Amino acid sequence: MNPYETKDIRTIVLLGHGASGKTSLVESMLFKAGATMRLGSVEDGTSVADYDADAKEKRHTIDSSILHCNWKGREINIIDTPGYADFIRDAIASLVAAETALVTISATDGIQVNTGKLWNLACQKGLGKVIVITKIDGENVDYQALLDSIKNTLGAICVPLVLPIGAGHDFQGVVNVFELPNPLPDKVVGDAQSAHDALIETIVSADDALMEKYLDGKEIDKTALQSCFVKAVAGGNVVPILCCSNKKALGVEDVLDTIAHFSPSPLEGLKRTAIDMQKNQEITLEATKDSHFSGFVFKSLIDPFVGKLSYFRVVSGMLDGELSFYNVTSKKLNKVGHIYRIFGKEQQPVSKAIPGDIVAVSKAEDIHISDTICDSKHPVKFPEITFPTPMSSLAVIPKSKGAEKKLSECLHKLTEEDKTFKVSHDTLTNELVITGMSNLHLQVIISRLKRRFGIEVESHIPKIPYKETITAKAQAQYKHKKQSGGHGQYGEVHIKIEPLPRG
Repeated sequence: MNPYETKDIRTIVLLGHGASGKTSLVESMLFKAGATMRLGSVEDGTSVADYDADAKEKRHTIDSSILHCNWKGREINIIDTPGYADFIRDAIASLVAAETALVTISATDGIQVNTGKLWNLACQKGLGKVIVITKIDGENVDYQALLDSIKNTLGAICVPLVLPIGAGHDFQGVVNVFELPNPLPDKVVGDAQSAHDALIETIVSADDALMEKYLDGKEIDKTALQSCFVKAVAGGNVVPILCCSNKKALGVEDVLDTIAHFSPSPLEGLKRTAIDMQKNQEITLEATKDSHFSGFVFKSLIDPFVGKLSYFRVVSGMLDGELSFYNVTSKKLNKVGHIYRIFGKEQQPVSKAIPGDIVAVSKAEDIHISDTICDSKHPVKFPEITFPTPMSSLAVIPKSKGAEKKLSECLHKLTEEDKTFKVSHDTLTNELVITGMSNLHLQVIISRLKRRFGIEVESHIPKIPYKETITAKAQAQYKHKKQSGGHGQYGEVHIKIEPLPRG
């Protein structure tokens, strides 16, 4: 039996520009919740989220990482994602698995390019959003200026849930303005009462009855207000802003409290729709155990010990290790075998998965990212994930003679993990070409070939198969005559040529 129910689950995906503090925040949350025994660090390579060798070497997230912790009775699924555009595919894929996006903004760097891009993606997917200002204890921090920038760029629905007590090197903690303490601590940055009023007003705007009571000056029940807060976050009517210092581990408990108390469960969040394959019509799926099983695959990993791991979010119904599930995309029935909950690089066996769970199954070779898995008697299909088109290419040659076949096989295995990585054979130049989001992306692929499969390659810019054609239409004719006694020779030729279309 699971020690929790669907109503207790909270699933968040961390989004933000590279180096905005996502992974460090995850490490602080896990440590505060008692899920880890020590505070992991990106800088010294002890992060449980960035466990991959390439991530440790680059000191930034390259692949999404799935973790979980329990905080005040809430089972929190955490998806840490890359922040740089080179590796954006896992951030895009992870959006389908969460109810809430935790958007990190560095207090020292402000809103950056990918912050806006990822924010827009979260809005398009209908996720609730929470903003966490990280590095509030950094150099030259102007909290009020950053707050104004957030409101101007991302919208007036973004309102502080906490205010910092001091900023920069003077940062000492936060004060929660949902319930103002009395007396207020010294050195609170900003007007706490005004922040409280703005927050309550934004929350009640999501409920007409509460808004009417608020405008009439009537007291609003705390339970009703908290319920409305969850509804407002889920509906995108309010985006609470928090701030924290990961190094000092200050403000992190408020982040966990916000996820536990004010972010939606699978029962309260985004309503997920799919196509009923038997009726060929869109239906809304209920996140209940009694519903027919359905899940959506959003990540694959080639593990050197377990083999291929397919990660999916359980949308409806239950999955038992003794059962089978149907892959709508491949039209194949799969025996479940082992089910795992994932904690970084660790796989934790579980007997079953309930709605809201993020789990993985192993050695299901015909399951791919974007596949729908479900009850074979009630097939449904979720929309597929749209990934950006990769544009950067390199031709690769194995350093070891005769390793061409193995190289091709291993590269195709890596395409299972990464839908922005492509492999092709150019028949005109006879080159094996790899294509990704950037040169950095491709260098990581080359590094993984060596680390995982022991294959070293040389790379160069692909040859260009130049193709020429004429520039204009032309035609001609010729008559051949020859008479030298006996039968004569005669022939007439007409020729017309015109250019081929470009490409």
